[in-house]
Amino acid sequence: MGHGISKKHYIIIKINYYYYFYLFYKIHSGNDFKLLALLLSSLYKKTIFFFHLLNIVNIGILRIKVVNYLSIF
Repeated sequence: MGHGISKKHYIIIKINYYYYFYLFYKIHSGNDFKLLALLLSSLYKKTIFFFHLLNIVNIGILRIKVVNYLSIF
């Protein structure tokens, strides 16, 4: 749980009653779930934000479409 997450950008966009999560990330260790939970909690508060973390490793894109995000909690 040291240098887990690399450079990450979270962009939340509401489109057609759907919430799209675009996670542009570089991962060093597996903290994806924590970060996803952070995104969902932000969505629950209906906030649109850009979240930034730093470090370095791989590049990937994760897109998650959630209709009723409250059911996730």
